[in-house]
Amino acid sequence: MLWRLRLPTALPLLLAGMRVSTVRSVIVAIVTEMLGAHGGLGWVIYQAVLQIDFVQVWSAIFVASAASLAFFGLVGFLERKILFWR
Repeated sequence: MLWRLRLPTALPLLLAGMRVSTVRSVIVAIVTEMLGAHGGLGWVIYQAVLQIDFVQVWSAIFVASAASLAFFGLVGFLERKILFWR
């Protein structure tokens, strides 16, 4: 009953939640790197703001946006493959 009825019915909502959570997880990772890490994209943004290097800030934001869009696209691709009936 679980595998034939409930899971296929819940899959659209589960995958929609995954689409939203991928973008938010990238944001959370960057913010936590800003607050306490000594490396990573958030740390690069934080150090560039302290040095008033806004070209580096915007390039790091562009890389973060590209990574977020890549994760979103990957989940969208998986959704199209898994939910073949939609």
